[in-house]
Amino acid sequence: MLKEICISLAEIKDFLHFKNPKEAIELLTEKEEKVKKKIVKMQRTQQIIQNKKKQIEEALRLNFDWFTIEKMETECYVLSENTLKLFR
Repeated sequence: MLKEICISLAEIKDFLHFKNPKEAIELLTEKEEKVKKKIVKMQRTQQIIQNKKKQIEEALRLNFDWFTIEKMETECYVLSENTLKLFR
């Protein structure tokens, strides 16, 4: 179980020698927080991928023989340096 949750061999060795259950709980809590942060980051990445995929799919449906102009609701984006790097 410990190997599956990305705990290093050294940490597993320490875990097996804990005399106090509180130490084990602290280690697992720390790992849980790291996993939560990774999940949030991956969800953001997934959203970016889904948005880009949707844009490309919509572009494939365009008919360049004719076009219409439609008034659409304004969309706002918040970009950071990290986000901009994904598109370079």
